[in-house]
Amino acid sequence: MARKELTFSGAISPADLKPGDTVEGIYLGSREIPMVGRDAPGPIIELQGKHAPVSLWASTSLRGVISQLKTGTRYAFEYKGQEVNPNTKRRFHAFRIFEDDGLEEAQGVVPGR
Repeated sequence: MARKELTFSGAISPADLKPGDTVEGIYLGSREIPMVGRDAPGPIIELQGKHAPVSLWASTSLRGVISQLKTGTRYAFEYKGQEVNPNTKRRFHAFRIFEDDGLEEAQGVVPGR
């Protein structure tokens, strides 16, 4: 796997991902972190990957699902790329979210999966 610089206080930013990349692991919880250049902190999703903890910056499109995530459950967040909201015409980082059946080990970041 290629080495990737992490942003947002060590959390993976959607801007660090390419369409098809997947961030996955066992959900540990979420927390608010300060963000450079913003007045308010933002949430990150914390996962336990196969070899190490993985944090994913919760972009606007992910913030609505945080309350639905269950601690101890495996999830895969597949990055779809940027899409345009048809109502506001604003671009956003889109994800597909999968709840794992538990048959495969948590991996962390899986490029182009």
